[in-house]
Amino acid sequence: MRAYPRYKVAMRVLLSGRGRAAPGVFWINVRSIGEGGIGADLPVSLESGETVLLDLMLWERVVSLPAAVRYHTGPLHGFQFIDITEEQRTAIRDYCQTIAS
Repeated sequence: MRAYPRYKVAMRVLLSGRGRAAPGVFWINVRSIGEGGIGADLPVSLESGETVLLDLMLWERVVSLPAAVRYHTGPLHGFQFIDITEEQRTAIRDYCQTIAS
């Protein structure tokens, strides 16, 4: 069960890979977003537990968030945001509330 609801979205996010499995930078297609994470299609397969940096464009603001892969099924990967600030969480919450309306 999720700690926060997810909302359907179609957005592009910049992913910076930190590990050996996917070093480099990729544009990914996000399917869902919530205060706790995102679901996105990736051009590469990442392992559960691998950490990345996600640059989300939330309206006029770029929010850079560390995240960990929680699962993947084919190209779909689930990411959980880790060590984010209250300001970052508020920005995500505000964005989610706006798209849910």
